[in-house]
Amino acid sequence: LIFLNTEAKNWEKILPFTVAHEFAHSVSEYYGGGDYNLGQGLIFEGLAEHFRETVLGGEPAPFSKAINEKEILNNLEKIKNKMEINDLNLHFEIFFGQGENYPLWAGYTIGYYLVGKYLEDKKDVDWKVLLRKNPTDILKEVLK
Repeated sequence: LIFLNTEAKNWEKILPFTVAHEFAHSVSEYYGGGDYNLGQGLIFEGLAEHFRETVLGGEPAPFSKAINEKEILNNLEKIKNKMEINDLNLHFEIFFGQGENYPLWAGYTIGYYLVGKYLEDKKDVDWKVLLRKNPTDILKEVLK
């Protein structure tokens, strides 16, 4: 489901980007409606936003660039031992900045960064395959 806030500024312009991003989630057999661990969540979000950029272009979304590379690496260090935890409160902390431990949208930015690293040496990305790949395998490859 996608809920539209037609009162939001530029909602008509943003809608195709949102649909592309959410479509990327919907085709993964691993995206269990929020039933996934932190590491998988990071990869899901990174894949969805890189897919959106590939098919529609445009600038990176604000949530993909919410923190700089130094902050990304510092926060990655803080969460590296939490990648296999499936906890909605932890997800809200890292992705939405609830609490005082992580900046707003840090999870989205970290996921975008990790998938960007994963894609760096890939020449021809087959999104039909990549969006269906196990996110845990992607995470392991990029964090080795």
